[in-house]
Amino acid sequence: MGAESPDHLILHCSFARQFWTAIGSTIRDADNVERLWEVTRPHNILEAYCSTYLLLCAWQLWKHRLRLLKPGAL
Repeated sequence: MGAESPDHLILHCSFARQFWTAIGSTIRDADNVERLWEVTRPHNILEAYCSTYLLLCAWQLWKHRLRLLKPGAL
């Protein structure tokens, strides 16, 4: 298991990798969350909304982790 850093939780853990693949995003271009904005945009997301979309996805991954650690916290 990787260290619980934002990079690991949002980009590198197995759940996050499955999530990004399922929504059609290529995260292999990002080695840390600071480079999240450089990932390949899913074809169904307009460029004008892509940064908001990526931020919401990262937030959902963070909330998923919190639900695993503290059920009922959200």
